[in-house]
Amino acid sequence: MRQFARTYGLDVTVAHSNRVLLDVAGPVADIEKAFQVTLRTYQHPTEARQFYAPDVEPSVEAGLAVLDISGLDNYALPRPASHWSSVTTPAGLGSGSGPGGSYMGKDFRNAYTPGVTQTGAGQVLGLLALQGFYAGDITSYETMAGLPNVPLQVVLLGGYTGIPVTSYPGGIGEASLDIEMAISMAPGLSKVVVFDAGPNNFVLNDILNAMAANPQIKQFSSSWINFGQSTTSDQIFQQMALQGQSF
Repeated sequence: MRQFARTYGLDVTVAHSNRVLLDVAGPVADIEKAFQVTLRTYQHPTEARQFYAPDVEPSVEAGLAVLDISGLDNYALPRPASHWSSVTTPAGLGSGSGPGGSYMGKDFRNAYTPGVTQTGAGQVLGLLALQGFYAGDITSYETMAGLPNVPLQVVLLGGYTGIPVTSYPGGIGEASLDIEMAISMAPGLSKVVVFDAGPNNFVLNDILNAMAANPQIKQFSSSWINFGQSTTSDQIFQQMALQGQSF
C-alpha cells in the first residue's frame, strides 16, 4: 500500500502500529487519479450546506488488498448528542445540589445508581472528543460539585492543537460535559484520557485505532453521533472486543 501511495504521489501521513490503517494525503488531482474518481461538490439534501464527494465509488488497481477507503467526502458530519432547551425553569429544579437547585455531580449517581458503592476506583476511562475544552472548567466543576480532582490526559489526533474552536461553540460544552459527567458517575477514576481530533479534518477510524492502541484502557465512551462508520471501523471494534475493551 505504501508503494501504491508513492506511485501516485501521495504522502503517507500516519502508519498505524496494528497495520490496519494507512493515512495518505495529496493534491486533489493525485487523489482522483489514484482512486479513479472525480471529486465534486453537491448541495446537501437536508442541511443548509454543500458537501464534497466522489462522483463514483473509489476503486484501486486489481490485486491491491484494500478493505475500504474513507475520508473522500464530508456528507455526514458528527454532532453533539446533547440538546439545548429554551425552558428556563425545568420541572423539579430546586432539588439538586448545584447553584439554584440545579443538578450536578453526585445528583446523577443518586438518580441513576442509588446505593451502588462502586466508584470506578483505579479505572481509566477514554473519551472521544471532536472539540477542545478548557481544563479550568473541569476543575471548577469538580470544586463546585465536591468531586475529587481526577487527572486528565489529552491525546491529540489529526494535527489538532487542542485549542477550542470558538466558531463551533456547542462542541466545547459537549467535550466538557462528557468529562464532568464521567467523573460525576465514577469519581474514583484514576484518569480520564480524551482522544481529541477537533471539529475539522477528523477521521473516525484514526480515533478508534488510537483507542485500540491503548489496551490498558478498558472502557471508552462517546456522545458524538452521525459518524458513518465503515467496514474498517467494525474491524477495529472487533480488535477492541478481543482486548477486553468496551465502547
